[in-house]
Amino acid sequence: MPALSHIGLGLAAKPAAPEIPIGVLIGAALAIDILYGAFALVGIVGGVRVDSVAWSHSLPMAAMGSIAFSLLALRIYRDGRAAFVSGLLVFSHWVLDFLMWPPSASLLYPGGPAVGLNLGQPIGVSVVFEFGMLILGAAVWLRIRKRPAG
Repeated sequence: MPALSHIGLGLAAKPAAPEIPIGVLIGAALAIDILYGAFALVGIVGGVRVDSVAWSHSLPMAAMGSIAFSLLALRIYRDGRAAFVSGLLVFSHWVLDFLMWPPSASLLYPGGPAVGLNLGQPIGVSVVFEFGMLILGAAVWLRIRKRPAG
């Protein structure tokens, strides 16, 4: 369930980057979780055992991922705004996690001080936020899909 707000942001970004397929926008918003899955699957990076969350969800990794995704989008779509929006979506993942997660060293950098606003507590707030973001994002996306072409 925690990924719902990220998916909602990916959907809501479509008007800002109409040339990017919706799946790519959602993928950008979920890129940090996708990286986490890859790290967890492998379990080893550079011969050193790592805490997958500490690396994938850290502020430096979010910044690097944002830049990398922006450059890739710029190369593929040849549009600065599309590149900016896609990079912003990658970074938005870190921002949402910072807002919703309890203080965690994983959010700043591996072994760093614990940060996080823990706005997702109690759990009911988190559920409302996650589903609310998904519904709002879907509403934005559906609204632009209904526009007549031309």
